Amino acid sequence: MIFPDFRRRFCALIFGRKCFRARIAGLPDVTSTRAGYIHARGQDDQHYLRLIVDYLNEFGTATRQDIDDLLRGKLADTLTVDEKTRKVANLLTKLRREGYIRNVGSRSNPVWEFAPGDA
Repeated sequence: MIFPDFRRRFCALIFGRKCFRARIAGLPDVTSTRAGYIHARGQDDQHYLRLIVDYLNEFGTATRQDIDDLLRGKLADTLTVDEKTRKVANLLTKLRREGYIRNVGSRSNPVWEFAPGDA
C-alpha cells in the first residue's frame, strides 16, 4: 500500500517531517507570492546565528528578550510560538557550545556577551 504522503514526497511535491509538511515552491496554491514562500520556509541556521553575532557586535550585550525580539519576526511563519522559542534557545546553545558567547547573567535572566578573546 502506497501512502499519499509517500507518493507526494517521491514526486518531490512536499518536504519536511511528518508533523510539519510543506509544499515545494512551484505549486500555485502554496502562497500567492514567491516572497511569501521564502518567508514561510525560513532561512538556514547560519543566517540567524549571523544576526545574533551582528547584534552583539553592535550593542555588546543582549538579554534573552532582546534576542527573542530580534529573531521572532524573522523566523518562519509556519512555526508556533513554542517552536520559535525552542529555535532561539538552540541557536544560543550552539553559539555557547562553540565558545563564541557566554551568559554573564543568571539562569532566569540571561545576559549574553562575547566570550573572552572572540569580541
